[in-house]
Amino acid sequence: MAPEILAGSPYNAKADLWSLGVLVFEALFGHAPYASCNLSQLRAQALSSAPITIPPNSLSPDCMDFLSRLLQKDPMRRISYEDLFSHPYPDLIHAPCAESHQTAIRIVTDAIHHDRENNSRRAFSLYCEALNYLIPLAYGKQKTNKITGTYKRIDIDLKYLCVPPCAESYQTAIRIVTDAIHHDRENNSRRVFSLYCEALNYLIPLAYGEADATRKKELYSKVEEYRRRAQQLASKHQPLPVITTNSTHSHTSLHVLAEAIPNLKSGLEIGETGDMYLAEGNYELALEKLKASLAILIQFCEAETSSSQLKPLLAHQVCECKLILGLFRR
Repeated sequence: MAPEILAGSPYNAKADLWSLGVLVFEALFGHAPYASCNLSQLRAQALSSAPITIPPNSLSPDCMDFLSRLLQKDPMRRISYEDLFSHPYPDLIHAPCAESHQTAIRIVTDAIHHDRENNSRRAFSLYCEALNYLIPLAYGKQKTNKITGTYKRIDIDLKYLCVPPCAESYQTAIRIVTDAIHHDRENNSRRVFSLYCEALNYLIPLAYGEADATRKKELYSKVEEYRRRAQQLASKHQPLPVITTNSTHSHTSLHVLAEAIPNLKSGLEIGETGDMYLAEGNYELALEKLKASLAILIQFCEAETSSSQLKPLLAHQVCECKLILGLFRR
């Protein structure tokens, strides 16, 4: 019962927001914000000036903000309904509804437009936003094709995202990952996915430009860890096989080495174009580009000696390309 009701004061619909806060508190911690043996004790606790105590370091920043604003004893300071519906913790904006699918398609169409204009940052942001609508729709259903294609496009383009590295980039990424881990513990999958993608937006350029070999390896290890978690969230019900053998690290290392080999670089770029067509559902052009890329990759792979640094990277890329082409024969 809201404090204003217990005090016998006038009250309005905001009293229900207090009740919602109590329910959220109980769901998170397994008990009410406070307990009492009788109504008098309950009334005394509710009307005291002491704020509700939320265990520190137990919630993500978004959840802490949401819960503390619901449990404001002064209804004037309590969260408004407008802020409730737009708050990032419950993320009601992306809750499934009749318009969700069409909204996602509109966003993906816009993303593809920016993708073709090489506006990677904007395209990446739009693909992630589309997934925020598509993933809730897919739970309990078999309609995962669009999620698979959209995530594949994000996964392909990660290393090309352009957030220029600066002194604060690493700390910013760690702060975002810490927030993601909090949301992960609360099973807030949509928010976790968005945060891991945002962290990768900072970490990948840092790893790509790092000169120190040890530091570079550490950064790529983090990139792979967060990329895998994001992929797990985006493809939870994915029916297609998923490659998890350090594919981001191999993919990026191969591209770095290919910078000095124009024909190999062209072969990789042709493959990425094929992946883009595949994500868009243009299977005829995807098949054409992927076959052309595979022919070039096989030629270079066969020409390399077993001790070559390129050999295992090329072999991994060839296997990945063959796996994707194998899907066309199903």
